[in-house]
Formats: sequence, structure tokens, C-alpha cells
Amino acid sequence: MLWSSGMQTKFWGDAILYASTMRNYLPTRGNADRRSPLEVLTGKLPDVSHLLKFGARCTVRLEHAVAKSLRKRSEQAFILGIDPVNNGYNLYLPRTKTYLTSSNIQNVDHVDIDAAGDLVDTFDTLDAVPSTFHPQAQQMSDRAATTDALHKTTPVSEGEPSPDHLDWTSEVSGSDDDDDFKTGEPIDDVTLTKRQIDSVFEVHKRGAQLPIEEFELPASLLLDVTGISGAAMMALHISDGVPDPKNIREAMASPFWPQLKEAMIQELDQLCKNGTWEEAVPPPGAKVVSTRWVFKIKYNSMGELDKFKARLVKRGFTQRYGVDFSETYSPVLKMASARFLITLGAQWGCKVRHGDVPNAYLRAPIDRPIYVKPPHGSPDEGRVYRLLKSLYGLKQSGRLWNDLIHSFLLECGYTQSRQDPCVYFKHEAIGTTVVGLYVDDVIIIAQDDSLSETLMQQLYDKFDINDLGLISKFLGINVDTTDYGYFLQQQHNIDALLTRLEMNCTTRSTPKEEKHKLYDPNSSLFSNKRLYQEVMGSLLWISNCTRPDITTTVNLLCRATHAPTTEHWSCVKRLMRYLKGTSTHGIFIKKLNSVQSQPRLKFYSDASWADSKLDAKSTTGVLLTMNGSPISWYSKKQSVVALSTMEAEYIAGATGVSECLWVKDLLS
Repeated sequence: MLWSSGMQTKFWGDAILYASTMRNYLPTRGNADRRSPLEVLTGKLPDVSHLLKFGARCTVRLEHAVAKSLRKRSEQAFILGIDPVNNGYNLYLPRTKTYLTSSNIQNVDHVDIDAAGDLVDTFDTLDAVPSTFHPQAQQMSDRAATTDALHKTTPVSEGEPSPDHLDWTSEVSGSDDDDDFKTGEPIDDVTLTKRQIDSVFEVHKRGAQLPIEEFELPASLLLDVTGISGAAMMALHISDGVPDPKNIREAMASPFWPQLKEAMIQELDQLCKNGTWEEAVPPPGAKVVSTRWVFKIKYNSMGELDKFKARLVKRGFTQRYGVDFSETYSPVLKMASARFLITLGAQWGCKVRHGDVPNAYLRAPIDRPIYVKPPHGSPDEGRVYRLLKSLYGLKQSGRLWNDLIHSFLLECGYTQSRQDPCVYFKHEAIGTTVVGLYVDDVIIIAQDDSLSETLMQQLYDKFDINDLGLISKFLGINVDTTDYGYFLQQQHNIDALLTRLEMNCTTRSTPKEEKHKLYDPNSSLFSNKRLYQEVMGSLLWISNCTRPDITTTVNLLCRATHAPTTEHWSCVKRLMRYLKGTSTHGIFIKKLNSVQSQPRLKFYSDASWADSKLDAKSTTGVLLTMNGSPISWYSKKQSVVALSTMEAEYIAGATGVSECLWVKDLLS
């Protein structure tokens, strides 16, 4: 059933469930008169008029569509099964790559099933979805239409097939891996138009570089973007919701292929410069791991296209514990520590500098012999190389990089904080320098500008760090510097989340309503648990970084990520309406009028006694300020059951004291 439908193998679980459901409708020899299991259970002949073919295309009405709205009111979808609880169909939307349960479907590729006929014969003769259709075709068709509105593409001759009727499976692979083309043409049959540069895998033999091979794609598929401005290209990418290219074929079909190809060349140049590998013959029994390309389109603090990244990564999921890796843990900077550094810089009246180490993982020496092979389709595909440096995709890459920069900072005389392993400080006669590390992002503050300049130069000499100047964007957080302090906000992240959920909605003045009964046993389960979990992950990041006002609501909603109900989703939408009206809000870290030697710490704590209806546990809320600016906050359920309000308040107060002591000892 899965293969005849033309669906990808990742839907095998849905196919099994639907096949099991269908078997309950089929006549069974073990029952009297070959009755079906449903007929035995209910005593009635089962109604099969609602049964539809697995993988059938249809059009689903979006329930959030509002009158007088320009948003799409329907989407193309694929039928994955039946939901007997919600009386609808389980659907997959290829454009947004999301799941949905709905009964509002139309334009179905029907399979005629006669309720009085032989269901077995009908089930065995289901017509398959044409193999030329692929979910990516709809995305590429939408993208081509958008591009055509921005810039006129090259006309297609009368006898040439249109993009909507191309054999998409032979041009754009839906696989997540470059080396796994199970549909369409074999990669060996793809025409290579030219080689712009030689192979990088022979760089150590003849000083050459890796080829960026170009597959020959139809002229109707390659979009002409030469006349499109940067703003128009940004609108193209954001408006159609097309994700980053998954593989080399999708990258070549993208309107951003010239920029992505340039990013690939830069990545390969960096691999050559670092001496990442050498050609070798693996010993008997050694595991050779394949590699693939990963692409990312990044934006600046204004939401505009900033850079295009390409990474040659090792498929780390094939590594064996104890053979190819052992320790993988690598620490990152706590967000409270990052806000502490900015607040301390405001207290000192110094510059808060930001740096980024390019290709950080590629600089760390490898800790054990690992052998890799080039991506599928490379002219050096038959060769094997031994890694000399770490590579993206290795399970231990993050740890190797952290060990390298940790050793470097210790050599420079810095001391690692006992409270946060990613905070380093150094006391000198003219002042103190403090460094914060978040993987390859570096924050530097110093009481004297010459100290930060010296460290930045040392990092440049060792790692070619990019000096980004005064901090303006850190981990997606916009940092606006004013004469009075620093304003941290995440408007771009909030707007992106609203766009993803297609919430063109009115605003609300509070994040939560009292009427939401999150523990109602009569509330039905939310149909898309994966979407709920992804949204909660985004809200957690926003809450932990710049929005203490939504922390309590997010904490309550996160308690149901394993089994969210429709009431929880209703509360999420209420919270999103609140964020829409307050998307420009954030936290302000103020500068002091006079320099003071010691920071002033103050914390506030509160407790809601026995507010959890499931286990009668209380909730703790803590806010810690430094010089009047918030640097740490959280809301969480207490680990023990408090017998009174007083006990709950004492527990909350003790938690606040421990947080205050943590900040106090951060630079000790």
C-alpha cells in the first residue's frame, strides 16, 4: 500500500495503522459467514463509503481562515488515515510539512468502493498516485509562481513541459540524504555540464580544490533571479515558507543557487586551509562513514537576508560508541550569564564586544582515527580519507572544539568560573576582562579597552575570529545599544512564529485567561502533538531570553508536551495573540550614572500554593535583578508537596537565595 501510493518511506507508520484499520472492514475466514471484525463487534454491516485511498491527494480547508483575509483558505494534502476520535482524516500538508486532522476535505482522488461489492477485490486494485508527483513539486510550483510575479522568468517554448508537469522525482529528490536516491534517475546518468575547480580531496597531493559539480536541470526549473533585488529575494523566501535546501539537488533548484554554490566553495577552501584530512587506506574492520552537504539561509536582526552557509558534514548517526567516540558533552553559556556580562559591562561603562569564530569545529584536532568518503556523485567517490581535524556531524565535534578553546584561554592566563564553565575572567593591574562562550560566539567585556583589544587580537591570530564590534545580535536576540543602556528583544523570532502558525489575529492584553481549564479531563487530545512540542520549544527560547512576562504561562503549557489537549492549544493561541501585540517588548539593561565597585543584587520570590490539580504541588517564581536590571528569572513546579502556604513561600525564598549566591560567585 505504501509503495503503490508513491508516498515516502517515512510514512510507513501511518501506512501500517491505516492497513490495520482496513483489515477490520475485510471479510475474515475465521468468522461465521466470513463476517468482518467490525460486523462481529457491532452486529452491523460496516459502512465503507468514507474509506479513501492511502496517499490520495485532496484539498483541505484551513479552519483558521477568516473572512476578509488574504491568507490561503485551503491547502493540498495527502490522506494518511482515519481518526475515529475526532471523526476526520489524518492529513499531511507537504508545503508546510505539518500534520492535520480534518473532515473538511474536497477534490479527493476517489477510489470507487461499492459497499455491496467485494471489498477485497477493490482494495487490491487501487490505482496508485502517479509516480511523477512528489510533495516537493507543489513547493517548487508555488515558488516558481512567486518568482514569476517578482521577475519575469525565461519563456518556455510551446513544446516544452511546464514545471507543473515535469517528472519531479527525476529532478528533485525528496530524500534527506544526498546519497540516497531511491526514485527518479540514477545519479550516474545525470549530465555534468562543467567542472569549475578540481577536486579538494586531492589537495594534499596536487594542491587542488573540490569540484562543485552542476547537474543539468530543465530551463523551466532554473529560475532567473538576476534582476531581483535583495529585498525581493527575502520576500520570496519568507512568503512561500520554503525550508532550507535538504540536499544538493534542492539547492540547485533554489533561486539562491549562485549564493549557495559560493558558500560551498568557501567551505571547501576552509577545509583545505585547515588540513582537515588526508588520503589513506583504512585498516581491516574500520568503518568508513559517508558525508553530505547541509545548507542554511540566515537573516540579520532586521529579518533581511544576511548570509548563505554550506557545510560538508559527516553522518554521525553511523558512529559506534566506544569505537568512533566516547565523551560528547559540551557546555554552553547560560542565558543568565550572558545577561550578567552585558549588565556588568553597563556597570563598568565599557564596550560589550562580540566575535564569531568561522568554521570552529574544523579547527579542533581529532581524538581518534576516523575514515570518511566523499559525497555521492563526487569524482573522488571511490577514495577514502582519514580525518586530521574535526568535521561537522561528528558526535564529539562540539566537545573537541570546546576543549581546544578552553586550553587556549587557560594558556592566555584566564580562569574558568566555577559556576558557569563557559565564563572566563582575568584580573590584571589595569582592570578585569571577562569572556563568555556559546560554541563559536564570544562575548568580551573589559574595564580597559586595550584588554579587550588584546584578547580579540589573540583570538584572531589563533582562530581567525570575525570581530563583529559592539554586540548587536547574539543567538537571535537583538541587542540595541543606547546612551542609557542595552535593550534586548526578539521581535523577529516572534513574528516568524506568528507567520509559521499563520495567525493573522487580533491582540490580547494578557498572556492567559482564567477560564482556560488546563486540567479538564473531558478535554480531547490535540491532534498534532509534534506541532505543539515545536511551538513550545520556540516559546521556551523566547521566554528564557527576553520575556519574563510569559514565563509562568509557558511553564504551565510545557507540562503537557507529552499529551496536549485542545484546551492547551487554545491557551497557546491566546499567548500568541498577546505576543503579537507586544512583539517589540523586551528587557532593558540600564547603565549607571556613576561607576560602583560592587553590583547590587536583589531578588523577588513568590509561590502559588498547591496550584497543580494533578499532584497538589506548588509553583515557584523568582526574579533576580542586578543594578535594577533583570538578569535571571524562572517559574517552575516545586519538587516536594508543601503542606501550607508558608512552606511554599519558604521553598521559593530558598530557591531565590541560591540563585543570588550563584550570581555572586560567578567571577570567583
